[in-house]
Amino acid sequence: MATLPRTTAWPFDLRWDDSMSPAMAFKTGGTTPALTAITANISGLAFALNDLGHFAIQMPHNMAPGSDLKLHAHFTFPSQPTAGRTVRWEVYYSYGAINGAFGAESAAQYGEYTIQGADDKVHRVKEICSIAGSSTVPQSSIIIARIKRVASTGTESDVDPILLSVDAHYQKGAYGTYSEFA
Repeated sequence: MATLPRTTAWPFDLRWDDSMSPAMAFKTGGTTPALTAITANISGLAFALNDLGHFAIQMPHNMAPGSDLKLHAHFTFPSQPTAGRTVRWEVYYSYGAINGAFGAESAAQYGEYTIQGADDKVHRVKEICSIAGSSTVPQSSIIIARIKRVASTGTESDVDPILLSVDAHYQKGAYGTYSEFA
């Protein structure tokens, strides 16, 4: 096997991928999501109004520099909520490269979902925001964030959604970074 020459060129044929993070919550207080059954043996964290959690996402080594990051929430409902009602997620985020300081947190970012007629245990996804041209979020950096269910602009859901995860779509290329910690 040969040692390939180092290059700064990024290959064409960029494809989208996910950087995943589990939903995490405070352990105590009035902002704690409730452990709620999805099936007979599987449960998740159901977010009532004003419940919040924190998460972190590490950007992979094969993220193409300059790719937009599209943060979004994955969630489901443990039973059928009333169609036409809404659920709104609020996110604040910051990011830092390896050996770099975390920057100021973002302004509040929102994503609102309108409930469909068949949402019982359906895996739903709602985009929260896009971090445009993220050359400032290099490979292997960490995004830290808080997610909160806040009052929607419509009629609130009568069933609390279970937050499954929060992740970011990004474009990736065929090659990764040259360094283990870059």
